[in-house]
Amino acid sequence: MKNDSRIQAWLMAARLRTLPLALSSIAMAGFLAAYFEVFNWPVFLLCICTTICLQVLSNFANDYGDAKHGVDSLDREGPARAVQSGLLSSVQMKKGMYLFAGLSLLSGIILLYI
Repeated sequence: MKNDSRIQAWLMAARLRTLPLALSSIAMAGFLAAYFEVFNWPVFLLCICTTICLQVLSNFANDYGDAKHGVDSLDREGPARAVQSGLLSSVQMKKGMYLFAGLSLLSGIILLYI
C-alpha cells in the first residue's frame, strides 16, 4: 500500500467529520471561561487535544469492533469502514487504538496536572 493511500485510510478511519461536534462543548467552555475572565490557554489547548484524541480513539474502536463482530458487512449503508473494507488490518487498527489511548492518557494527565 502506498504511503498516500495508507494516510487516507487512517484519516477515513479517524472520521474527522465527527470532530466539530466533539469540540463544540470545549469551544463553549472556552467562551464561558473568557466571559468570566478565567480563560487559560494551556488548559483550553489541552482540552482540545484530549478531546480529539478521545474522539479518534472512539472512532477507531468502533471501526475495529464493528468489523470484528460482523456488524459492518459489504451490504452496510454509509461510508466504508477501514477494517471492513480491508484498507487497514485489525492488527493495524489495534495499534492505532493503543496509540490514541496512550495519547489520550498523556494529554489528560498533563491537563489534570495543570
